[in-house]
Amino acid sequence: MHGLINKSIEAFVKDTYGDDAWRAIGAKADLEDLSFEAMMVYDTPVTTRIVVCATEVLNVDCADFLQTLVHIWCRNPRNKRCGDCCVLVVLISSISSIP
Repeated sequence: MHGLINKSIEAFVKDTYGDDAWRAIGAKADLEDLSFEAMMVYDTPVTTRIVVCATEVLNVDCADFLQTLVHIWCRNPRNKRCGDCCVLVVLISSISSIP
């Protein structure tokens, strides 16, 4: 999975729920590093673990979590200009089948 997805999840969680929530998700997901590089490629199971653990730690529905992430990301004018919003929607849709 493109690092942009992991980085956007990281930013969303930190901005919305705080650094403690992100650390708890990282611990539950057994992440080696709590920070992601937008231009790196990560194994898709890493992203899947992050989303699953985020929904468990935050006690939110997976579909709602992903939908809110996309909504907030796409509202950012900088992302609309550079096309990141479309990239995020397409890539998130590839993991939207997570239970």
